[in-house]
Amino acid sequence: AGRAKAASKQRQFVRWLKNAKIEQAQIHPHLVKTVFVDWGNHPIYLALDSSSLWDEFVIVRIALVYRGRALPLSWIVLKQQSTMVAFEKYKHILTEAATILPRDCRVILLADRGFDDNDLFCAVRDLGWGFRIRLKKSIRVYRVNKPSLSVGRLMPAQGKALFLHKVWITDRQFGPVHLALAHVQTRNGYEEWAILSDDPTDLYTFDEYGLRFDLEENFLDDKSAGFQLESGEIRDAEALAR
Repeated sequence: AGRAKAASKQRQFVRWLKNAKIEQAQIHPHLVKTVFVDWGNHPIYLALDSSSLWDEFVIVRIALVYRGRALPLSWIVLKQQSTMVAFEKYKHILTEAATILPRDCRVILLADRGFDDNDLFCAVRDLGWGFRIRLKKSIRVYRVNKPSLSVGRLMPAQGKALFLHKVWITDRQFGPVHLALAHVQTRNGYEEWAILSDDPTDLYTFDEYGLRFDLEENFLDDKSAGFQLESGEIRDAEALAR
């Protein structure tokens, strides 16, 4: 009887999530804005990342990074297997997040190399945000009076760091921007980090980019540490978004 009652409640909850009149884009911002009432002029770090569910759906999310955790601001759920998502599919969550944020704060977007897209760079710049975005090794770097080279060719030896200022990247020559390159020790050993920045780079740039990993805890909350999405019966993108 207990299991039957629980199953009945689960079915009711799933039906509720499929109610098209529930618009999370209208409800959630009003809740989140209360966080910023006493924020002051402290800088705001936002993490952009994606996560897969059952190799069937992909969640793309922008979240506020704060004290080792991440508070979701805007997101989209797509029915696709690959976590590589075209900018056109998720670009609206940038503008949605921008409407929630206080106007007078410095905003810095953090993103992994899966998002090193020239269209994203331009959109973030147009919003007036800063950025710390990891680049793929294949991205080309253009310097004044020097030949263009790929990020991989510019990567310094382990134990050293290279900081490049006022350069341009991609064949569309986005810039001027700044780069920080080094082998950085992570939980998985040393990794090659090439961080794109709108500000001049130094060792602190790597620390700033490292804040992005706090979003992983938020995705863990979705799956096994809170909402248990992976063991749920919801197989609908819009319902998952709600």
